[in-house]
Amino acid sequence: MKKILVVEDDAFLMDAYKVKLQQSKYEILTAQDGETGLETARKEKPNIIILDLVLPKMSGLDILGELKKDKNTKGIPVIIASNLDQKKTMEEAKQLGAEDYFVKSNISINELIEKIDHYLAKP
Repeated sequence: MKKILVVEDDAFLMDAYKVKLQQSKYEILTAQDGETGLETARKEKPNIIILDLVLPKMSGLDILGELKKDKNTKGIPVIIASNLDQKKTMEEAKQLGAEDYFVKSNISINELIEKIDHYLAKP
């Protein structure tokens, strides 16, 4: 079973992601702050990471940078899920190695699952 790490501090959204992703037969790991998210990614080596940018303890961009510098985690695809709809932030995330970036209010959970399925289907 493929493992997905969701790093999200909004408890309601976290629960919604968790329920829908489990229905899609994924194993879900969760973290509600940046430090825990980074530790979990390093320990569990998920198949993909859904990462918010505005988090307690450590920002999503800092986590992304750390993951991509580490030879053990740099190959894990990271999808940014944020409410920050700023071109500069999106470009920074892509430069740091994010596979994709979407604004939470502009995408449904079902569309997110389609993106996850797409990235996990890549060899």
